[in-house]
Amino acid sequence: KVPSAERGAVLIEANCRLHGGDGCWLPIPERCLLDPECARALGASVDAILADEVVLLGHRYPSAAAWDVDPATGTTWDRETPGVGVDLHAGDRDIKLAWELHRLQHLQILAIGSRVLERPEAAERCKALLVDWLTDQRPYLGIAWSSGLEVASRVMSQLIVAGCLGPLDPALNAALWHSLTAHARWMVRFPSLHSSANN
Repeated sequence: KVPSAERGAVLIEANCRLHGGDGCWLPIPERCLLDPECARALGASVDAILADEVVLLGHRYPSAAAWDVDPATGTTWDRETPGVGVDLHAGDRDIKLAWELHRLQHLQILAIGSRVLERPEAAERCKALLVDWLTDQRPYLGIAWSSGLEVASRVMSQLIVAGCLGPLDPALNAALWHSLTAHARWMVRFPSLHSSANN
């Protein structure tokens, strides 16, 4: 259900679950409850991401795939340092701005928009961005792997995206399983047990 709230569209339930051991995803229901105002807002968000106009936390990102860029300073975070060794307070950068894109929540918008608004171009862009993240971000290295909360948030995004997109091609499905396995291992090894762990 995607109702309209005072602050905008709100995703209430994604209904994304694993289905059996064959790596298939149970898809989001074909019809979601979406009022016209919410559909317009979702469509506008999809259009913006398709045009590479991604604004998060009040900052515009250079692109929808500017994974390690701090949008406020234009600098790039180190991608080779193990996540647990990243200095989260280095320089005048705000780690939260870079983390925000790594949560892959803009991919959720594309995936939901592709399903509910029947926008195949959103599905294709979503898949391309997911493949880009999966190939660009090596497990356990860089800022994407420096916080348990961020890793867990990304798992939710990956599951929602997979559920909305429906059956994935074998290569993408395998890459997603590999990613989810790495995320699960990281969360077991470095659990986020308090509200601001690793932050």
